[in-house]
Amino acid sequence: MYPLVADGLMTVDKFGQQEQTPAGDGEQSSSSRPTTISLLYGNNIITGAVVEQSSSSRPTTIAVLNAGYFDPVNQQTTSHIQINGQVQANPQQNARLMENPDLQAYLPKILNRSEFRQYQCGQTVRYAITPHQHPLPPNCQLRYALGAGPQLLPKLTLQAEGFTDTVNGQVIRDAIGSNQPNARSAIALTQNGDILWVMVEQQSSAQPGLSLPALANFLKQQGAKTALNLDGGSSSALAYQGKVYTGQADPSGQSRVRPVKSVLILQEKASQ
Repeated sequence: MYPLVADGLMTVDKFGQQEQTPAGDGEQSSSSRPTTISLLYGNNIITGAVVEQSSSSRPTTIAVLNAGYFDPVNQQTTSHIQINGQVQANPQQNARLMENPDLQAYLPKILNRSEFRQYQCGQTVRYAITPHQHPLPPNCQLRYALGAGPQLLPKLTLQAEGFTDTVNGQVIRDAIGSNQPNARSAIALTQNGDILWVMVEQQSSAQPGLSLPALANFLKQQGAKTALNLDGGSSSALAYQGKVYTGQADPSGQSRVRPVKSVLILQEKASQ
């Protein structure tokens, strides 16, 4: 694992290079990994608190990254989440989403947004970024699924996932300001089997963060083949080795820590 910092704007961490091989179709596999990736879901999760709580016992927490979307008004999910094979969050149970008259035309796309998956295929752990309704690989079980979106690579799927819409070439919907610089979070897979965790910081008007096309281009330069945008803006946060990096600061320059709904956690494997 090693950090890569570009112009003070973004931190990229590459994890788990050991003993991984490509599995094709945007998937990665590993028969033996020194680390494990898990998913925590609940109300008002603070990324830094997760690090402090987890690092006081084994297995050691290496990093925590904010994850899926949620409605800040009712605190309910707008992303699919599955943990240990069990559905933990279903956006179809969010009435503010499902009954919103302005979103009815987009709901089929919203409910099929892309997700980061962890499969258990016999003794092999595999990872993929794929739409929610995409079938599982043969002889595999879905252990974890983190919904977010859109896919950044191999191509941006903003309109296919209901984030944007155009009529006669005019943009009539852009739910996440995709072409505007902002704080961002993302996860990506490389052909070599690396998993990239990314958090883009919005430092100032002179360093406002990245648009989604710019983020996709940056990830491509790092060797990513598939990539998924996560909840961004003020939700962006990466905790690494006990320090918390947030996507935005308050007017005094202090990090703006916002409770989130779900986080990815990278931990060292417990000793056998």
